[in-house]
Amino acid sequence: ACLVRARCLLSGWRQAAAVLPPHDLMQQIVDESQWRDTLARRLSAPMLRQALLHLDALLGQALALQGGRDATPYRWLRELKRLREPLPAAAAQGVVQLLTIHGAKGLEAPVVFMVDCDGEPARSDHHTVLVDWPQGADHPACCAFVASEGSPPASLAAALEGEKRAQQTEECNALYVALTRAREELIFSRTQPHRRHPVASWWQRLWDSQALEDGHRWQAPAATASLAASASCEGQSNRLAVLPPLQPPDKAPSPRAQDADASTDLAQVLRAHRGRVVHRVLELLTPLPLAARQTVVIERLTRQAWTAMASAAESAPAPLTREVLLELITQVQRIATHPESGPWLDPSQVHWAGNEVVLWHEGQILRLDRLVARRKGDALEWWVIDYKLHETPQSVHSYREQLHRYVQAVSELEPQSVVRGAFITGDGGFRPL
Repeated sequence: ACLVRARCLLSGWRQAAAVLPPHDLMQQIVDESQWRDTLARRLSAPMLRQALLHLDALLGQALALQGGRDATPYRWLRELKRLREPLPAAAAQGVVQLLTIHGAKGLEAPVVFMVDCDGEPARSDHHTVLVDWPQGADHPACCAFVASEGSPPASLAAALEGEKRAQQTEECNALYVALTRAREELIFSRTQPHRRHPVASWWQRLWDSQALEDGHRWQAPAATASLAASASCEGQSNRLAVLPPLQPPDKAPSPRAQDADASTDLAQVLRAHRGRVVHRVLELLTPLPLAARQTVVIERLTRQAWTAMASAAESAPAPLTREVLLELITQVQRIATHPESGPWLDPSQVHWAGNEVVLWHEGQILRLDRLVARRKGDALEWWVIDYKLHETPQSVHSYREQLHRYVQAVSELEPQSVVRGAFITGDGGFRPL
């Protein structure tokens, strides 16, 4: 069953690799293979934290390459190899962090354990490439392929010996790095090798220099203690933090739909749709100068808004008849040219104006129908304008509360300015809050 599942997954990923960018492909692999769940079942809590950090880093790097677009898996892998960026380390309280000497550069800890400091010597009878390039020279003095380091030709013996001395110097440098990582206590350990190193190991260097005294030897605790510690962890399992399934939120009536009752009556649905169309036409019309607001322009905008709103609505209203079109055009013209509301919709009479202004306030998104700044002496006065086709919107408590929130949000962004609010009604009236 496992092999059948693997075959299906691999086949699907191979097909996906031909069409998906690297990030999407890897995300699909992680999700379908249940990678995180497998890690949680098999790793301890500290190891799981580090593994998930590395997994997320890999996905993040895939997304960072050109924003996750226009990249093939081969190209991404080539960029990753070229990047050579170290994976992030997840240091945490009460856990052991395993690092190489080079990976520990720049880091410190109160207690550092140096493990396996007297390992088995490596085989010397292997091939290598010997490059003797003196410092400051324009080219190497020697470059040769050595079939066996244990029995090099006489002509390369001196150069090979110099290479070994340089390697020993690097070993001493690494030992210095290791010794200086500990702030309070440094503990060395070894497993005694069967064959002694021809060159002094780290353990031998410190022991021969009497850096380790007999009184400072550390003995491992009894095996029973470690077994008991392991037994105490048996039965414990990691729990991945998983978001609950996404449930579609209850659709609250939008500010533009609050003029309509919640009834499914066709006439009321049509009335709400007409209100949204008027909002949309005013949004598109008000940036235009007065000379560009001919009837033919308003008619074209009205037709576009009706079609766009109908395609976005769950229940499409009746088709746009000539009679309804003329009523909508008349209402838009009445609002745009009314002596009360007209000046607030004329770009030449305001310092700045924006339609459908989106703000983030107290954890919620607010969408303002219109925001206007007018000069009042040397200062700016801000007005939040809300379109309500209701004749007396100021008498509706929910409308007033909504406009109060809009004013408060703008006031926090413009604390030095006066911020006020007003309704523009369907007959062109201007009703300050």
